Amino acid sequence: MMIRTLKGKLMLWNALTLVGSLIIVEFIVYFSVKSYLYQEIDGLLQAEAEEVAAQLHFRNGQIQIPFEHEWQEMEHVAFGEHSIYLQILTPDGQLVRQSHNLQELKLGILPTPDSHRTTPRLTFSNMFLATQPARKLDYPLYHDGALAGYLSAIYVTTDLESHLARFRKAFLLITPICLALALGGIWLISRRSLTPITRIIRTANHIMRSSNLQHRIETGEADEELHQLIHTLNNMFARLQTSFEEIRTFAASASHQLRTPLTVMRSNIEVALNRNRTPQEYRETLECLLEEVIKMSTVVHNLLLLARIESDNGKLPMGLIRLDRVLQNCLRSLQPVAHARNIRLQAQVDERIEVLGNEELLAELIHNLVDNAIKYNHPQGTATVRLRREETHAVLEVEDTGPGIPLQDRHKIFERFYRISHHNNSPTWGSGLGLAIAKWIVQKHSGRIFVKNTSPQGSCFRVEFPLIEFEMTEV
Repeated sequence: MMIRTLKGKLMLWNALTLVGSLIIVEFIVYFSVKSYLYQEIDGLLQAEAEEVAAQLHFRNGQIQIPFEHEWQEMEHVAFGEHSIYLQILTPDGQLVRQSHNLQELKLGILPTPDSHRTTPRLTFSNMFLATQPARKLDYPLYHDGALAGYLSAIYVTTDLESHLARFRKAFLLITPICLALALGGIWLISRRSLTPITRIIRTANHIMRSSNLQHRIETGEADEELHQLIHTLNNMFARLQTSFEEIRTFAASASHQLRTPLTVMRSNIEVALNRNRTPQEYRETLECLLEEVIKMSTVVHNLLLLARIESDNGKLPMGLIRLDRVLQNCLRSLQPVAHARNIRLQAQVDERIEVLGNEELLAELIHNLVDNAIKYNHPQGTATVRLRREETHAVLEVEDTGPGIPLQDRHKIFERFYRISHHNNSPTWGSGLGLAIAKWIVQKHSGRIFVKNTSPQGSCFRVEFPLIEFEMTEV
């Protein structure tokens, strides 16, 4: 069965890690202790064998034992844990001498070591002496460079094996106890660590159910990682709240802006159909309807462009653009609008200013800025457009002689759906999307845009684009 909860997975992985670590540590401790104890016994057997071998004499290749006192020591006579059993064999396996305690066991001749080795050497091995576990050393005896026989020293390891058995039982007992305690600790730590996640889930569900995006998740004493998660979620809720507020604002503004032209169009049509009109009256009605249709078309156009901004995350098709030509075309198209509003439109344009960009969007940018300079201007005012080079940038400035932009509104005018308060009360129509679209276009062209007030009145929008420079080479 798959474990689906994070707490369960944490406990499982920690339990497996703990069990594996305990087994590895226990194996290391057990075999280290075992190796140490056997090394002590091996050292004891080797020292005893060297002592006995030093007392042996050789005559005509035969082994002789001139001193009996070593063989009469208690450790070679008595039986028990600390006894050492001795045996001497010839190279062909003939018995030379056994210690008294080994004789009493009546085991006969113990197996000889492998005599076929080219160079016999010290050999330690485990065996059973009668029914008791024992450690055996086969010590080769040399005389005049030739193998003269073998000395075997044997030590019973019953107590050692008992100690090792107790070690194994202790490990078998300690392992489940440590595992149970560790799992309990892991469960408590996991529960405490995951409590903030439970709070996050509960708060997020509350926000989703209540649609109250103003509510935020409290950080409390959360760990650093969870603090970052809470901070990210709160930022997401804040952005959602801002987006929803923008949508509500836009929906109200768009519905108002669309409803007004529709109301005007309906009223004019109803009046025109109420009785027969002269051709001039019909013409005036149609002109009024056309003006309202243009307003509605502007709203729809901005909505479509805004949707494009939201959905277009890829790169725009870019090319080498003559910005001065794009500007001249926009000014020609807006000249009638300026004339109709009694605004003087003037331009100061340097030639052959080339940038890397999208011609359609650059035209949209210039149209929005110049159209605003015309719309939000005083009667008989002036809209001035300048395009020039400044070091490595192309600089576009659009200046008007209108009421200007209050200081408190300057950081908001590039937000979507935002309109300045005195613009809302003016007869000039606007959707509040133009400058937001303009800022997006500038950013897509690696530029920057900002606004400043001019003296004594009016405002000036400044846009900077990186220039395309060509190196001239001699042919």
